[in-house]
Formats: sequence, C-alpha cells, structure tokens
Amino acid sequence: MEKMKWAKPCLHCGSTDIVWSDCGYSSFNCGTVRCEGCGFELKLDHLGCWPEKEIRSIWNAQKKKAIARLKKLRKEVEELEKILGDDA
Repeated sequence: MEKMKWAKPCLHCGSTDIVWSDCGYSSFNCGTVRCEGCGFELKLDHLGCWPEKEIRSIWNAQKKKAIARLKKLRKEVEELEKILGDDA
C-alpha cells in the first residue's frame, strides 16, 4: 500500500492518511483505497494504465456524491414536512 498524494480527507473520520494499491496488471487491473484512520475501504476494478490517478479521482469524488445525496435528502425532508404540516 502506498500513501495517496492529493487525497481529500476521509468522509467517515476526516483522516488524511489514505493509502492505495493495485494488482499491477495492464488490463483487468483492480485496486483498493483505504483510510488508515478508520479502516474505510473502497475496492475498485477495471483500472487503466494510471491507477493512482483513477483511484484518487474516485476517492475524491465521494464528497461530491455525498453533498448531492445530502441536498436530495434535505429536499425530501422539506416535502415531508409540508405534507405532515404541524404534525411533524
């Protein structure tokens, strides 16, 4: 496992101690990225010739996905509050 450069902090614990590895294959390469702080791990497959760049991109995209999910959940809560009215 190698320390990942330019990785965003873990969404689960905030640690910046992120490591990665890959199988080293030129095709059908798979990899893993793991937070050393809390142990959260992503297993990835179908990596190309630049696995660290691809793994970092996937790891860093988690925050964007989490923010989008949070916005969606907030909207759903607002809609439910409108439906329930004073009973909420």
